[in-house]
Amino acid sequence: MACERRQADRIALSTFAIGLIPSYATIGIWAPILLLLAKMAQGFSVGGEYTGASIFVAEYAPDRKRGILGSWLDFGSIAGFVFGAGVVVLINSGKLGLSFSGLLMLAVLLNFFIGVMASTLPAMFPTHIRYSALASAFNISVLIAGLTPTIVAWLVESTHNLYMPAYYLMVIAVVGLITGVTMKETANKPLRGAAPAASDIEEAHELLQEHHDNIEQKIEDIDAQIAELEAKREHLVQQHPRIE
Repeated sequence: MACERRQADRIALSTFAIGLIPSYATIGIWAPILLLLAKMAQGFSVGGEYTGASIFVAEYAPDRKRGILGSWLDFGSIAGFVFGAGVVVLINSGKLGLSFSGLLMLAVLLNFFIGVMASTLPAMFPTHIRYSALASAFNISVLIAGLTPTIVAWLVESTHNLYMPAYYLMVIAVVGLITGVTMKETANKPLRGAAPAASDIEEAHELLQEHHDNIEQKIEDIDAQIAELEAKREHLVQQHPRIE
């Protein structure tokens, strides 16, 4: 909890600092430099807070409800954006229904794609390095993603092609698709390095039975590997004249 409070304090301070930065006309090039530094501090703080929250939910949620419980982290963020945008629409748009419906559809689609992120990412790392590894990876990805507007602007300026942002998103989407397809399935399974978690006694019995079945399957797999190795050993022994 103390760590989460420190992250929230950093977010508040970096956001407050953005409001204190003088204009370009006042301090020149230092204005965008200070803005960039403040935004980086803001992004790193958000990254630390998000990873801590997602790990907390993932570690304490029952294995069979980790996805639905973890998705509420991203759902809350997207819902906040939608409601905030809805307020702007209410104030500035004469076509309220169509604009808000479009925003709602976009929010639903986004939540389908990233709603499971908070439950999937913590499951990729073992317990003893989960927080540090996920926080580092998340913040690096935020830093790279933060360069997107600059990269896209450079591509448009270099190629004079206004469709470059769309092409850029298509390439990143392919990378994301390949990553998603090659990731190991973690749903309904214990976190790596953690004991199985259940929401009630009945589910605990089911998880225990599955765990025993999994042990039996692993023993059978090991026995099969041993038999295969013994066959290879026998084949090698037969090739050597002095080994019996």
